[in-house]
Amino acid sequence: ALPKSLLQDVDGISFSGQQHGSVYWSAAARELLQNGPAPDADPAVAAALSARLGRDAVVPPGLRGGLREALCPAAFALADSPIWADASTREQCDALEDALGGPGAVAAATGSRAY
Repeated sequence: ALPKSLLQDVDGISFSGQQHGSVYWSAAARELLQNGPAPDADPAVAAALSARLGRDAVVPPGLRGGLREALCPAAFALADSPIWADASTREQCDALEDALGGPGAVAAATGSRAY
């Protein structure tokens, strides 16, 4: 804790952290990423995006044809992907990698090496 005499000199406090997530692609993802549909040509795409937003929003014309609209929801296997954040130490990560056979083995089992 800062002494009260120093608190008057503090303008702000900053913190930085990381959060990681996973994207689970569907079988259609490769095709959509390579060729993408033309969302403006299909009003149902805008309607589906509005419904997915969870409100009766009208998709503004500026958003039509964007990457998100071209991919949602068909390119994704899950509507909500899990995120993870942990406070593992380097020693704990090293121990996990050693127990599983190295960074490649951890990545093969979990989709990511230990960080």
